[in-house]
Amino acid sequence: MTTPTIPGVDLGSGYGPQFGHAMATGDFDGDGKRDVAISTFESMETGFGNNEGRGHVYVYEYDSGWSSPITVPHPSGTPNVCVFFGWDLEAADVDGDGKDELIVTEPGGDGAGAQSYGAVYIFDYDDTSGPTFVLKHKFQSHASYGGQLGDNFGWSVALADFNGDGDLDLIVGARYWSQCEGCIYVQNQGWVEDWTGAVYIFDHDGWETSTDWRNVNEAELVIRGEPSWVPGTAVEQTRGYFGQSVASVGDLNGDGYDDFIVSAPRRTSTNYTGGCTGQNFNWSYDGNPPWTSESLEDDCRVGTVYLFAGASTYPEEDQEAYDYAKIIFTGENAEDKLGQSLASQGDLNGDGVNDIVIASLLHDVEGNPTRTDVGRVYVFLMPNYSAGWPSGDPYVWEAANANIIIDGPTGDDYVLFGYAMACNGNTNKGTDSRADFLIGAPRGNSCAYTPPQLRNDRGFAYLFRYSGSMAVGENGGHETWTASSAFRYYQILCDENPYDNEAPYLGRSVIFIGDINNDQDYNDEIMFGAPGWDTTNYGNGSANDLGGVYVIPF
Repeated sequence: MTTPTIPGVDLGSGYGPQFGHAMATGDFDGDGKRDVAISTFESMETGFGNNEGRGHVYVYEYDSGWSSPITVPHPSGTPNVCVFFGWDLEAADVDGDGKDELIVTEPGGDGAGAQSYGAVYIFDYDDTSGPTFVLKHKFQSHASYGGQLGDNFGWSVALADFNGDGDLDLIVGARYWSQCEGCIYVQNQGWVEDWTGAVYIFDHDGWETSTDWRNVNEAELVIRGEPSWVPGTAVEQTRGYFGQSVASVGDLNGDGYDDFIVSAPRRTSTNYTGGCTGQNFNWSYDGNPPWTSESLEDDCRVGTVYLFAGASTYPEEDQEAYDYAKIIFTGENAEDKLGQSLASQGDLNGDGVNDIVIASLLHDVEGNPTRTDVGRVYVFLMPNYSAGWPSGDPYVWEAANANIIIDGPTGDDYVLFGYAMACNGNTNKGTDSRADFLIGAPRGNSCAYTPPQLRNDRGFAYLFRYSGSMAVGENGGHETWTASSAFRYYQILCDENPYDNEAPYLGRSVIFIGDINNDQDYNDEIMFGAPGWDTTNYGNGSANDLGGVYVIPF
């Protein structure tokens, strides 16, 4: 792979647009052709410390070639610094008019550095006065209406028909929601929050009739992460990040209601028996001595993913994740952070039930030498639960017992295999009806440059297919794969000049985009983002990290 199919949009001198940060596909104008939405991340050339992080979103259509982009306008005209407009993107026909709407998130910054409250916007295509997108609905987390500044509302988003009424409902993750806001002062760190995390479900019927802000206190369902450490309690964990990733699973038990999954990648399940160093710190209530010494020995950051079932009615009260879940998936090792990314809505083995793919980006792969933070991906071939959910309160499915375990490439450390994933497409429909799955590893190295630092962060993207027939479920079959088990893998070609495209981050985003090349074979094409790709030499200033997107036909 050489020059991207769609190069990034140049935002001017000094900016790195990092085009290709997030992507989504849909038919926004209702003409029967697939469109793609692509967002930027935007950093200044002077480094992350001065990151602008405003964000832009552009929409393209393919018709014998890629169209000029339509810019999705920010509701306030120009986004503030560090709101990350376009951090996550989704597309679906949420109002039943035959055209897909575009969902754009704006999580509002990173923790204490937040510049505004998080928001989620739904846009509709409008060509009455030229092609554009108009704001249709908006959601926010505001302190005056039950939210918190810096809770990262909109860090993740998904759509599912929770109550089976035929409409898609909105699921929004806020991984930095805290039950304890600035409750203690940690020596050498400052005031801290516990970042338990929360997820909000907004029923479609509740917001379709209004164009005003829909606030988190109006959500039909709120699920809070498991309690984190609070001074004076016995809970020995901090910062679960519940809501880091959310994904619709479809209807696993045939009751007519969509189910969904939510990750808490720093949460360690109580059934974990492995060792870890935990966290040691000194704190006080007022920021002054005397300090209380605390050792959180259970703060292992193994990672937990929760599966929740849809229902005909919403609970009247907020729910706690552990009590409300039907199944929890638990990680293998300390610091693995199971659930940093999720994928579902694809039937990988052709049995009529959607399966679940979960990544542990920081999993270490044993070998000679052992590689750290390579990443491991777990494929759970889900049973048909029409006879009832498995017994347990909730049922625990350990990642070590996943049906397929895939280790990332072991040539380097910090590969982040599984950073982005998708499993809702099929690139060979003429051969089978099974979904394929895509895995990105944006920090992987693919060129043996000298000096070694020039090898960093080129990235890989992988296409996997499963053709076996193993029994499903935790007690079913089990296979172990590696990155080399992929049907095909992709990398950016290494140029003679080692400074070209030094860190393109191929695989930072991955999606299936449908049969976009009009060859009538109905195979899904695939798209990979490379937000660090550059048109010229590394370190040239204005064009650094332009970004780009690759479209692969099938």
